[in-house]
Amino acid sequence: MIAGITRCTTKYFKARKSEFLPSKHYFVRVKNQEFNYSNNPSFVSDGTDGKQAGTIRFNQFFTNPQSYITTVGLYNDSNELVAVAKVSQPVMKSFDNESLIKVRLDF
Repeated sequence: MIAGITRCTTKYFKARKSEFLPSKHYFVRVKNQEFNYSNNPSFVSDGTDGKQAGTIRFNQFFTNPQSYITTVGLYNDSNELVAVAKVSQPVMKSFDNESLIKVRLDF
């Protein structure tokens, strides 16, 4: 024993307490026609650049818009936000692809 440290000679670990953590899995399908536009100031004009506020800033965003999904919100039947999930990496979204995001809710 050196400075209060003891050496363990057994090869097995025993625990006396366990905890049950219930969880649910939700699958969020994002179709190719949905969520291709953004309200981000880099995507939509705020009116200070000579364009009308709320219009799409660049012409290529009309024909080939690309946005990135970073957060998923889960709502109840009363349309109240009950949970927010962050994706591990931004998911690129356009008219050419669909996304399926699995959300695990631990409670």
